[in-house]
Amino acid sequence: MFEIDKIPAEIYDSLSAKGVPKEEILLAAYCDRNCEHEPQDVYLLATSKELWVLFGVFAGKRDKSERHNYASVWEEAECCTYPLDSISTG
Repeated sequence: MFEIDKIPAEIYDSLSAKGVPKEEILLAAYCDRNCEHEPQDVYLLATSKELWVLFGVFAGKRDKSERHNYASVWEEAECCTYPLDSISTG
């Protein structure tokens, strides 16, 4: 796999839950804006047959058992899939 940007494990876990194992992902990239040019975490992941686009945010959650311990949690807002054979280049 070729990661253009560092992709968090939670993103791969999210796709795996949708039936796409990490081993099938050939290309991965990150974008910090959505289609409306608003700030959002957007991940583009391609297999040999599909392009997956995951929209969401990483939100900090405080661990109540420890005073200064924050965990980052992926909150997915939308997931789109595009078959590669249907994408036109021009």
